[in-house]
Amino acid sequence: MNFLSPTLAIIVGAIAIPTLLILYFLKLRRKTVEISTTLLWKKAVQDLQANAPFQKLRRNILLFLQLLALLALIAAVAQPLRQERRATGQRHVILIDRSASMSSMDGDGKLPTVDAPGVSRLDEAKRQALALVESLPEGSQFVATSAADQAMVIAFDTSAEPLVPFTSNKRELRQAIESIQPVYTNSALRLAVSTALANLPKRVLAETGQTIEGLQGGEPITLHLYSDGRLPDAASAKPGVENAFQFHAVGSESASNAAIVQLQAERDYLEPSKVSVFVGLQSTYATERTVDIELQIDGQVARIQSVTLPPMTTGPQEAGVADIVARNKVRELAAEVVGNTNDAASTTQTLQSQTQERAGVTGTVFKLDDADGMLVTVALRSPATGQRMSDDVLASDDRASLIVPPARRLSVAVVGRKNLFLGDVLAGLPLAKVEYLSSADYDKAYAAGQAGQWDVVILDGALPSVATAKVTVPPPAASPTGAEGQPATGQAANAQPTPATPPPATETVTTLPLGSFLVFGQVPGGLGMSDRGNPLSASIVDWSREHPVTGRVLLDSLQIAQMREVRVEPGRGVQVLATAERGPAILEINKDDTHAIIVPFDYMESNWPFSQWFVAFVGLALEYLGSEVTGAIDARGLGALSELKDRVPMGATDVRIRHPDGTEAPIELAENGSFVYRLPPQLGIYELKWKGQPLGGDSVQGDGVVMRIYAANLLSSEESFVPSAKKLELASAVVQGQAAPSGGATTMLELWPYVLMGVLAILLLEWYVYNRKVQI
Repeated sequence: MNFLSPTLAIIVGAIAIPTLLILYFLKLRRKTVEISTTLLWKKAVQDLQANAPFQKLRRNILLFLQLLALLALIAAVAQPLRQERRATGQRHVILIDRSASMSSMDGDGKLPTVDAPGVSRLDEAKRQALALVESLPEGSQFVATSAADQAMVIAFDTSAEPLVPFTSNKRELRQAIESIQPVYTNSALRLAVSTALANLPKRVLAETGQTIEGLQGGEPITLHLYSDGRLPDAASAKPGVENAFQFHAVGSESASNAAIVQLQAERDYLEPSKVSVFVGLQSTYATERTVDIELQIDGQVARIQSVTLPPMTTGPQEAGVADIVARNKVRELAAEVVGNTNDAASTTQTLQSQTQERAGVTGTVFKLDDADGMLVTVALRSPATGQRMSDDVLASDDRASLIVPPARRLSVAVVGRKNLFLGDVLAGLPLAKVEYLSSADYDKAYAAGQAGQWDVVILDGALPSVATAKVTVPPPAASPTGAEGQPATGQAANAQPTPATPPPATETVTTLPLGSFLVFGQVPGGLGMSDRGNPLSASIVDWSREHPVTGRVLLDSLQIAQMREVRVEPGRGVQVLATAERGPAILEINKDDTHAIIVPFDYMESNWPFSQWFVAFVGLALEYLGSEVTGAIDARGLGALSELKDRVPMGATDVRIRHPDGTEAPIELAENGSFVYRLPPQLGIYELKWKGQPLGGDSVQGDGVVMRIYAANLLSSEESFVPSAKKLELASAVVQGQAAPSGGATTMLELWPYVLMGVLAILLLEWYVYNRKVQI
């Protein structure tokens, strides 16, 4: 046992103990008393003997109790300490992973069963974090240099949320930890660590008082991470070499999980009633496993198909032959749906693990024939019971849904000239209808609210005047020369001063309205690009091989006789798909419900119409721009906490969204009917309802309310790879996981509060003895 302030206790004892004894020596005050008999002389003699030095202290129980209480009080002032395993450091950051994999039911290290469903990893992480909070020293009440430890709590998924700043209030820390709920998204440790370091004081230069970015001030901190260790960006997390980092691992290294990691559907371009539904699967079981995939259409079971899941494998970072064969099988299945090996490669990219442990992957395709819109749901079932597998630790990835819109072919409007080459191309495509309009006719249709009848509008050398935007025009640079054309610096005193730069001006330009557009020979304003004019000849030097449109055509033989120069403003969301010597030749813009592929040159001023690739380009562009109407439907578009961006008809009222748990929230609309809504951390079906007119694919309820549905799924190969990691590779070090509840280094447990309780008990006993003597 040690003492925090022994010197102070010695001083207090040297003063208090003699003082108590002196008070007992001086306590008796004798006085002369007349008595009626000598029988009391014996008592008087005894009293005289008691007043002799130290004689009156014999067998005095009250003095003994008072000395004992005083000694205990002096010991409390000395602040006795006992060694105990406690957290070290003055400031602690508690990082709790709340991503989807933390909902796995093996938090206590045991795999779930039918009778024992287990404890979630998040609950176990919270339990360990609460134990850490209880172990934090609370500081000394008598010594100013002994301050209480402080901690802050950060919950993180793809974002980091500080729940409580640095505080020594354990009640606030407990409430923050207990309030953490699971979020079914991926995780980002780098953001959590950056958020923690951002809450630290910055180091300041004494000379200038300026802060130094990247360097923290004050004492080093200890970061406590509670996670299963499946953090893809851990290698980019930089907690700082001066800080301690402790990884408290939760979950089992042998956790098994079968997951749906990909769900995609596509209607056939030539026969839109035929639908292919691709389901990508992933397994972390140690052995081969057979599961049933249940396909539901609008809530009714339509088909059940058995699939054999390959086992999880371990080995070097490079994929082996069997691994390549398995992934090629998935790629071939995906290619059946998306119709392109490039897209299939990107589709299956998420199925591949980046660690030495690799999940088994496979997939299957359901073929349907249904022209109506439908809600497609797939779920994993046990072949033996027809229910979800009891030893599957994660339930949120056993089910996924997507909405397939009704079968229909594209309706296209051509605004501008009626070109023979373009007309022949459109006539050969499987389109529902093609209408040729002048700019004035399109403006009238748009003003009357009839522009929605066309899925894609081709602007051939024309721009509608229904939409305008204000853009900033940079002023011309001020001339630095004087009256004689010589540099202004060093001129005579009577030279004219350089005029001030005028402020930037604004002008109104024609832009694109809402909708999908394929633009030829024009550069719309207000979208992050500007027409610089100066047309000259050019040829294509490069184009995107990954884009769904330019990735399937060849542009190296394209020669342009007259190509205007286009300048792209950085940060405005403009994607350059093809580049010529003079700059962008094909661009894409997709924002604010306006989606367009822009070809700034006139195709008739090139050799493009005589190439087969012009036909392919027009067809692919229309298919891509109209993919919301027909084509591939990918269920990865929405997840928990995603931003839902959509549009309802103008004039819609009482717009509300119903969450999977049955709660509802109002939706605020922009003037054009568009909205942005942040989904809550829930997976499942969301129902958007309003009063007004429906759009294509919307259903009308019996009470006249229009409904549109959305599906939020997990579909994450990273989060479905659930075996817990026992070490974490950070940017600066490799940290081993601690499976036991957090301990830290040995520190001292303060015993003085218990000593004070003993003092109180002694004083109560002294009071009892005194009252007994008085009564006697």
